Amino acid sequence: MKYIINLLILTMLISCSDHHKNALDYMQNVKQIKGEWLPVNCIIGNPYSMTTMDSLLIFYDRHEGKTITVFNLNRTQCVGRFVSEGNGPGEVIAPVDVMSFSQKDELYTFQRNTGAISTFSVPEMKMKSTVFLQNQADNLQKMQDFFVGLGFYTKGRFGIYDMQGNLLRTEGQYPFRGETMDLIPAFITYQGYHCASPHGNYFAIGSLFCDHLAFYEVREDETILLKQYESRDVKAKYQDQLLIENQCTVNYTWAYGTDAHCYLLYSGKTYEGNNQRTDGGNYLIVFDWEGNYEKTLKTDREIRTFCVDEQNSRIYAVALNDIGEYGIMRFSSNDSKNVLASPDQSNDIYQFDEIEIDGRVLPKEE
Repeated sequence: MKYIINLLILTMLISCSDHHKNALDYMQNVKQIKGEWLPVNCIIGNPYSMTTMDSLLIFYDRHEGKTITVFNLNRTQCVGRFVSEGNGPGEVIAPVDVMSFSQKDELYTFQRNTGAISTFSVPEMKMKSTVFLQNQADNLQKMQDFFVGLGFYTKGRFGIYDMQGNLLRTEGQYPFRGETMDLIPAFITYQGYHCASPHGNYFAIGSLFCDHLAFYEVREDETILLKQYESRDVKAKYQDQLLIENQCTVNYTWAYGTDAHCYLLYSGKTYEGNNQRTDGGNYLIVFDWEGNYEKTLKTDREIRTFCVDEQNSRIYAVALNDIGEYGIMRFSSNDSKNVLASPDQSNDIYQFDEIEIDGRVLPKEE
């Protein structure tokens, strides 16, 4: 992807300024959540995109020509690896993002290098259809009636697409301090992660190198800014190599949307204090789709990426274990208010008889 190549050769010096008066205190309502390791023995690399679908945990983990791994949470066993990598029918070009879904038996994926949005049946993971973005985005989220992408748009910060991949409009402003910036530098400097509501037309964008956070509602002919927060600016300078000042604060490092909430993974550490990484964190900041802050969930181990199953009150996250290998943790509340308490039983809609997947027969569910 030509844009990714351009990113690698750009140079940048990032630093953070003082807090502004409209800073949001994320520590005013903190709930501790405790994690446990799941016996997921089919992780090969570092899953960075994941979602849940009732009893199934689905994540991108490229290995031996397969791109998607499916894990049965009730049975605590891998269902299998699916979706071949390639240019043929039913295949995808890695890397692949798995996205929120609008129906319980469909999964959406986004191929960043090609702009392809594919729909898969679950649990068979067979490709049902594919559309291509009219103007390619660097990453994408699905709402009920639209897709929203972040990328190098000539005007605006984000693009709104219809369900056929047609670009309807580009909108939104980067949180500049008034400086003039070129297209790619602006995108990199104010890069971030966004989440969307699967059954609504809401989304939010949180910036990586500043505390800017904005919530939007998408309508047929306009996108409405509902609420925004900002407490630090970003200063950028381009030299011969990419530099991030050690005292620059790392902010929102991942995001995930459910029907009711936007969850943002928050580091809050300096670049130096985060071991010069721009990922990870121990805080999940929870907002409703009007942009109202609700609470902060503090994990007992740093996580890298995550997804949320609100129906069963669980959070699943990728983290490094004590020997430096990636694994998957399940988090639940340890207080009496049932913030994320695990239910006695989880709902499993996949009560199927024998089903053949990739040439082998799965056992009947008990």
